[in-house]
Amino acid sequence: MHGFVVLDAVRAERGFTPAEQAKAVRQGLPEVERHSLAREVRTCAAASTDEAEFVRRARQEGLLVRQA
Repeated sequence: MHGFVVLDAVRAERGFTPAEQAKAVRQGLPEVERHSLAREVRTCAAASTDEAEFVRRARQEGLLVRQA
């Protein structure tokens, strides 16, 4: 599955920083950018059948994807 490793352990999510919340409020965003980005990445990954398609979809959404 896209070369990712499935983890069995459930991890807690880090909370928002006051700066993240303030920025979202200033920009009139419904959620902090970190959540928007994570949702976009998950959507691209779920809709893709391979890594190349994931990269194409992510770039079409305006995300910067670089090979490691």
